[in-house]
Amino acid sequence: MQASLPTDLSQRIISLDVIRGIAVLGILMMNIQSFSMPDTAYINPTAFGDLSGINGWVWGFSHLFIDSKFMSIFSLLFGVGVMLFSERAEDKHIPAAKLHKRRMGWLLLFGLIHGHLIWSGDVLFSYAVCGFWAVLFRQQSVRTLWTVGLVLISIPTVFDLLSQSALSTMPTDELQYYLPDWQPNNEQISADIATFGGHWLGQLQQQSQDALLMETYGFVYYVLWRVGGLMLIGMALYKQGIFSAAIPAQTLLRLGSFSVLTGIVVVGYGLYFNFHHQWNIRYSQYAGVQFNYIGSVLMAIGYVLLFNAMIQKKLFVKATQLLAKTGRMAFTNYIMQSLLCTFLFYGFGLGWYGQVERWQQLIIVLIIWAVQLAVSQWWLARYSFGPLEWLWRRLTYWR
Repeated sequence: MQASLPTDLSQRIISLDVIRGIAVLGILMMNIQSFSMPDTAYINPTAFGDLSGINGWVWGFSHLFIDSKFMSIFSLLFGVGVMLFSERAEDKHIPAAKLHKRRMGWLLLFGLIHGHLIWSGDVLFSYAVCGFWAVLFRQQSVRTLWTVGLVLISIPTVFDLLSQSALSTMPTDELQYYLPDWQPNNEQISADIATFGGHWLGQLQQQSQDALLMETYGFVYYVLWRVGGLMLIGMALYKQGIFSAAIPAQTLLRLGSFSVLTGIVVVGYGLYFNFHHQWNIRYSQYAGVQFNYIGSVLMAIGYVLLFNAMIQKKLFVKATQLLAKTGRMAFTNYIMQSLLCTFLFYGFGLGWYGQVERWQQLIIVLIIWAVQLAVSQWWLARYSFGPLEWLWRRLTYWR
């Protein structure tokens, strides 16, 4: 019976809750583009929407400091979560492997429901599948975790560079076949807006197709390696004492600052590279994305180090308390974002899809942040878990 009780607050690693709260809020800055615009605009900002003036500044800021960084933090923290869950189960003499598989099985089901019925940009499915095998590495050394993690993360880069080599020599007439996924024409854009601005059944069919593509081709080509690799690195960071104040704050500040600044230089050069080549498919589709792919890993790790240093130094105490409660309800808040945004942008709700500029998206993000901070504070003043956290735990323990 003890194992089904909530983790005592004194036993929680507060920095995990705080960073998880920052991450779940931060990912909305990028996800809102997929909720409100054709998906192509996420990878190629010139494909849809205005990039002049304040819209360009909003996009540039989010790309430089947020795109792929906060989702990467989630992957790192998921690896830490796998370690903690296994350790606490074993401490209570519970079969950790069996319980972990059941936990991942339910998360996979949640991901399928979320991806196919609510929003195709789901990450829960991918986390569950990677979580099934990542747990097998929990006994490995820090060096092994770092080595295997970095190797896995590099695999999509190899795929992209091979694709870039083929693309750079491809005849123009063959290149036209790939353009719709990179630079859709007006007819394709209009069809996409009509689908997601229309009735729910039409959206459901397209959404399920998009989710299936992410769960198959997208997962094997990209997500498996990056998410799995980051989970292993998260385990390594946990074993190195990053989350337990075992490393002095000054060391975390120094290492974190170096990692973040190096990542900014890499991502920043990628911005120059892509705009210099006018986001041409021959340069930007595969080679151009590598700068943010690599730089975002550096920045995500750096952010984790800096956030831990901030918490260790007890800076912004009231803000961290709010963020910790938001992080304790990260699962609920993640799904809440999907429900709120699909209502705002899809045709079954307000139908703003394709009509909201990037600076207006930022205002919506800020409003949703305020709502989630307030709701998390109110809910956890009354209950031990967020509603979805409670359901997931109840299903895991079968009680």
